[in-house]
Amino acid sequence: MPNEHSPTRTTAPEDAQTANLCGVIPYLIIALVALAIRLAKLSLWPLLPSEAETALAAWRALASRAGASGDYVPLLYAFDLIAAGLFRAGDGAIRLLSALAGAGMVLVPWFLRDRLGSKGSLAASLMLALSPTMVHASRTADGAILTALSVAACLTSLDRYLRERRIVSLSWAGVWLVLGLMSGPALLTPVILALLALLWWRLGRKEGKEPSPIRETLQTMAEGLRERSAYLPGLLVLCVVATAALSNLGGLGATVELQWRWFADLAPKASGLPWYHLLRNLGLYEYLTVALALVGLLAGLVRKERPQAALGVWLVVCLVLGSLLGHRDPYWMLDALLPALALAALGVQWLWDELVVDLDWRDAGACWLAICLGWFALFSLAAWTHSGQERFLTQSRIGLGVLILGWAGYWYWARRLAALRLMAALLLVLMTVGTVRASTAMAYQTGRDPREPLLVEPTSTEVADLAAFVSAYSSRKAGDPHELTLAYEQDLDPLIGWYLRDMDRIEPVGNALIRPTRAALVARERADETYPAGYAGQRFRLSERWPEQQLSTRERLRWFMFRDAVGWIESDTVRVWVRLDY
Repeated sequence: MPNEHSPTRTTAPEDAQTANLCGVIPYLIIALVALAIRLAKLSLWPLLPSEAETALAAWRALASRAGASGDYVPLLYAFDLIAAGLFRAGDGAIRLLSALAGAGMVLVPWFLRDRLGSKGSLAASLMLALSPTMVHASRTADGAILTALSVAACLTSLDRYLRERRIVSLSWAGVWLVLGLMSGPALLTPVILALLALLWWRLGRKEGKEPSPIRETLQTMAEGLRERSAYLPGLLVLCVVATAALSNLGGLGATVELQWRWFADLAPKASGLPWYHLLRNLGLYEYLTVALALVGLLAGLVRKERPQAALGVWLVVCLVLGSLLGHRDPYWMLDALLPALALAALGVQWLWDELVVDLDWRDAGACWLAICLGWFALFSLAAWTHSGQERFLTQSRIGLGVLILGWAGYWYWARRLAALRLMAALLLVLMTVGTVRASTAMAYQTGRDPREPLLVEPTSTEVADLAAFVSAYSSRKAGDPHELTLAYEQDLDPLIGWYLRDMDRIEPVGNALIRPTRAALVARERADETYPAGYAGQRFRLSERWPEQQLSTRERLRWFMFRDAVGWIESDTVRVWVRLDY
């Protein structure tokens, strides 16, 4: 018998619990980094029209105790009511929920370790944290990131229910489904795909055939739905959140109307964007994810694995919707990015299992030398884009040529597996650096530059200057920054209505220049130079756009690498007219 001084051995459950605790630590670190990226300077950029619609509806409802009107996102509306009451509803407070959702999404792969693999799930968390599209969506309060999180969490909960048969997992799936319906229409894509797959299976099913996994899955789902606890939490969340705690009963109708956008945007002309817009955005911002997704998809097809095939179908359908049909707006990018990220995680796991074997010091040395040569070629190319001196372009070509010849020699003299490992490592390093650069640019440098394809006619930063000008003029003339009588044209909502929301004596009108009586007017710039008598005007940019134009290779590289301003932009302008005799 062991004596009282012998060491105590941990049991198997305790060992598993300790392993899970240690395994979640890297994900928590990545989530904290993602949260810092998303919260830093959250109010740096003015709201986009898609953000201001819901924010303005919540602000007006709180100020006048009236119900919401217009297009808005019910889930964001409920949160904005709280933000308006507690934090005066600044731009940063409006985006807080999106930032938290974007950081929380980084933790989802941890629950899918059995499906994605230990290395693949960790890589998925890193890609979610650093993806330019995810960072931009997390710093934008339009509901896109909330829908993406709801889809990912709903599928994760369903997967856990099918494996563990616990009703609580099915209840969580219902809650996430409802939250997704209240945050955007993108949830309908996987739902419609699942229904079509079920219909296809039903029509193709042969009598007397052995029970299939699909049939067993449906039976398990049906058994779970017989329990009231499976769907009652979701219904409760829908009633409370959609109606903003019963203060806005129209939120239930708004949730249904929000889903109609999925069908309305199917028309190719609905977005007004070229057919290649979504494909170009994936290539410009998500090349790391796309490259790894192709690896995961090809590896799955070779092995004839159904999960990869299902994810591939999901991705292809989203690409068809975003190219041949009308889901081309950047809002729909997350619709295609979710299956791509899952495939990319599987691709990382495959690369790790197949290439990271028999790793020795020669491979590490060759990888380090290749990275140095690649950095030299890249640095010389960057110098050429700035200076235009041909000697730097020549140096870049020489560095690239030496790198290619060295890799070819490594392929010939060393093992092919080692050469493939070297190429994969170099490409991953370069693509990761480019991804981080694009993420920081979208977050802190060019978040409202119309040259960014992720933005379609973004709000100009001069909107904040307009609000400051009106406030300063009101202080000088009325003795209070909010007491100036002001009228603005109603079609300037939601931006002007939002940024002048603190003005107590403000009124939207059809045409502010007809019989003006207010101390200040805000109207669009008129091509016919119509000026109100007795007023002086100050021009401000309201939104900006990037017209298609020819750029040289050097200019394109300057933009891609450094986000230097190239070409020219167009803008929609407004004037603030103030009475001279006030």
